[in-house]
Amino acid sequence: MADPQWYWCLAHRRVEPYEACRAADRLGPFPTADEAAAALDTFQRRNAEYDLEREREQADSDGFLGTGLGRRDSADEPQR
Repeated sequence: MADPQWYWCLAHRRVEPYEACRAADRLGPFPTADEAAAALDTFQRRNAEYDLEREREQADSDGFLGTGLGRRDSADEPQR
C-alpha cells in the first residue's frame, strides 16, 4: 500500500486525506499531515520568493530594482 497523502482543504480549512474532498477544493498532496497543515504558509512563502525573483529579473533588464521605473505594462501602450 502506498504512503498516505495529505491535503489542505480550502472549503473546510483543515487537513484531510485524499478521499475527503474534490481536487478543486484542496492544496497538495503533502507527504505528512503537518506539512499539509502548513500549506497556506508554504504557498505564501513561495509566492513571496517568486515575486522577489521576478523583481530581480526585471531589475536586471531595466536597472530599477523595486521602483517600477522603466517598466511598461500593456496598459501603458498606446491604443491602436
